[in-house]
Amino acid sequence: ESSSSLRGVLKTSTSGDNLFIFLNGFPDIPQEFAPIISHLQKNKGVGSADFWMVPLWGFNNNGQLLSCKISEVADRIAHFISSVAGNYKNVYLVGHDVGGMVGWYVASILGKEV
Repeated sequence: ESSSSLRGVLKTSTSGDNLFIFLNGFPDIPQEFAPIISHLQKNKGVGSADFWMVPLWGFNNNGQLLSCKISEVADRIAHFISSVAGNYKNVYLVGHDVGGMVGWYVASILGKEV
């Protein structure tokens, strides 16, 4: 699996200028962000935006857990974001619970990219 892809990313796409990436907590599931995304889609203040829900605890093609180490999960997400960030004016990270901690780690890796 390449560093520019993550398995299981759920996307709503409007070919927007902005990208919101949601990082779930543990043991939560990414779909729990659906009501927030629905609200943001109705909010004209965010402009045109794509909303992606990224499952934190990635699995390989054999269904084996790749890692529970926050640094490794954050590195994978940072590489993924770097591969798509050029397509957007702004990239926003939204995290809950452990997803918030991973989001801070990713932000420290990427700096002004997010």
